[in-house]
Amino acid sequence: MSDMLLALLPYILPMVITLGTALAFRQSYAKSIGQIQTQVIAALKEQNETLQQQLARSNRIMAAMRYALKAIDLHITVNGEFVSVYNARTQRKKVIQIQPSSREQKGEEDIQEAEIDEQI
Repeated sequence: MSDMLLALLPYILPMVITLGTALAFRQSYAKSIGQIQTQVIAALKEQNETLQQQLARSNRIMAAMRYALKAIDLHITVNGEFVSVYNARTQRKKVIQIQPSSREQKGEEDIQEAEIDEQI
């Protein structure tokens, strides 16, 4: 029996080493995946906080602009996909369509405008 075990040892030993290496690699891979997932979650939370701060700042800027424009008789209304600007002095209303966002930034020349002359 020991002669047979000695004869099979050159075949069994590489298989045991291969299985051990595969198990070690699998555990290492699972550990690294968990670390990467934790880092990605932390980065996304930080990015979300930054975006929330930028949104709050943008809202404050927009409120300040509305107040300043209202002081010179320009009233701004945001309604869904349109922005309406009403000039109380000339009693004219201008409606500007908000373009859908894209990856590249668009300039002011890409904004579609439609003037509506209304006597209010």
